[in-house]
Amino acid sequence: MKHAILALMLSLSATAIYAQQPVKMNFSGTWVPTAINQQPNSVTDVEQLGGNGTFGSFSLLQLRTDGTAPQASSSCAGPAVVNVPVLAGAGAFRFNDGSLLTIELTNGGLCIDFSVMAARMGETFKITGGTGRFKNA
Repeated sequence: MKHAILALMLSLSATAIYAQQPVKMNFSGTWVPTAINQQPNSVTDVEQLGGNGTFGSFSLLQLRTDGTAPQASSSCAGPAVVNVPVLAGAGAFRFNDGSLLTIELTNGGLCIDFSVMAARMGETFKITGGTGRFKNA
């Protein structure tokens, strides 16, 4: 599988830490492959994103490992559809007030529909810590 610099424009929905209210984030940025080899048959990318959302303006720096072979998925299926699994990842959101929210990627995949030339990225994160207003996250 070939990898190249890819510009992203995504929308993320998650659940707030305590209030259990939806958290919405819109962002864009880059997704670039690295020379890091976390495991066989994978490529590790660095994501550098910036945007705005429920908690204000932020940037996200994340390393994530994607599989190089498509895998079956019940949420990503069709005759011209490919699912590329996200195998691992971790990163940190930095907000304008200096607060950090650290995350670990627990599940994800890139669903590419070649019939309409569109893709959908879904990722699930576990919050592993924070500073500032996210100190006890």
